[in-house]
Amino acid sequence: MKKLLSLLFLLLLSNAVTAQYFPGKHYRSFLGKKVKIVTKGLYYYDVHKKPNSRSKHYAEVDGHTPKEALENKVFMVIGFEGETTFGLFFVLSNAEIGKVYYEYSLYSEILFDLVPVEDFDFKDDVCSEVNSWIDKFTGEIRKTMSTNYNVYFSRNGNDIYTILKTKSKTLVVGKKGATMLLEDGSKIKDTETEIDVKTVDDGYYEYSVVIRLTPEDIEKLKKSYVTDYRLYIFDESVNSGKICKKLFECILSN
Repeated sequence: MKKLLSLLFLLLLSNAVTAQYFPGKHYRSFLGKKVKIVTKGLYYYDVHKKPNSRSKHYAEVDGHTPKEALENKVFMVIGFEGETTFGLFFVLSNAEIGKVYYEYSLYSEILFDLVPVEDFDFKDDVCSEVNSWIDKFTGEIRKTMSTNYNVYFSRNGNDIYTILKTKSKTLVVGKKGATMLLEDGSKIKDTETEIDVKTVDDGYYEYSVVIRLTPEDIEKLKKSYVTDYRLYIFDESVNSGKICKKLFECILSN
């Protein structure tokens, strides 16, 4: 039982460590950076000897890359290959093992397990993911951002909103409220907003809430980023905290 709990703790810890660095389509910010691969299970499924060769994993054991082959090794990101609509390969280099290819999905935050080992920030024009226009009826600024991330922000004049969503196979109706956890330990709580629910694919129910942020909420989000949130009893981890904070800053700017 203790071994099982230890494994679960390590899996949760590895998810927490990598969550803040998921880059979405701004993966080029990793070019020239040193990274480690943090395991989220028994194997590294996504590291290959050649690009576009799913069956040829590095140090292949039973069709997978064993974690021991890459554990604690530092790689340099030297390029990208095989770009498609859905993803590509990070080209990684290590003096001991040479060149390997890390399979990256643009839309699967939970699968991302690269961690920078040095100071890191997003260099790309993150604000390009924010649409901005003037409402012709009110003359006020309207802004929306890409929906590729767990946390979504929008702006209507001086009002700033966040939209949070999660899924469950359990149906609960008539509930209110949401809580966001920030990396610096602070919280944003809303106890009054109703939670919407609708049926989605595979027998799941999608829960969502639209929260109008208070000035205090906005100040908190300027200083830190969201790591997790809860809608009623349903929890969701945020796997793109740093880039969502950047997008939030784009939403606020005039």
